[in-house]
Amino acid sequence: MNLKEKYKKEYYTQNENRADSDVIDAVRQHPNALSMYRYSEFIYGDIIDVGSNLSATTLIAAESDTVISALGVDLNQTSVDRFNKIKEYAKNGAKEKTSMLVANVLELDAYLEENTFDALLTYHMLEHLYPEDLNLAIIQMKRVLKPGGYLIISIPWEMCLGSPIHITFWNDVTLKRLFETHAFKTHECYRADPRHLTGAFLKE
Repeated sequence: MNLKEKYKKEYYTQNENRADSDVIDAVRQHPNALSMYRYSEFIYGDIIDVGSNLSATTLIAAESDTVISALGVDLNQTSVDRFNKIKEYAKNGAKEKTSMLVANVLELDAYLEENTFDALLTYHMLEHLYPEDLNLAIIQMKRVLKPGGYLIISIPWEMCLGSPIHITFWNDVTLKRLFETHAFKTHECYRADPRHLTGAFLKE
């Protein structure tokens, strides 16, 4: 089975019923965006947002003066098409700094050079992966991140959100163990609120 068929459950677009002009501001209060504010000192230079769907979080990150370029990555072309509409409502020149790539996280090496990005964001993506693909996903993300760069993540706390397309489940202990198995250094990993787990992990 090819990856497109295996991950066909992921071909959906967030905020389908929300006006293009409202999407980015709605996301500003989500735990994903709140984690960016918490770890803003680590988000600078050239950044990548993996599993970004509409890339609203990517655009919010790109509004920072410290971000030079921002790349959103998602496997759904429909989400990319919608991104091209919502980017008009980003602030501080973010739309000029932000682009999107249609790709699966498991195949990043087919598109991107190693040690390319100063920071990597991934929000509500890891729990969608099948267990047999987790290690490859971490390897692929680590590969494109520069030494000294941080991987910033926000995902559901264990089974709090109860989505039928969530496959793997994490808490602060198991998520920390996953990244440390791949030689990341934990800066922080904690339960951000009753439903969300947030962390920052350093590639040394």
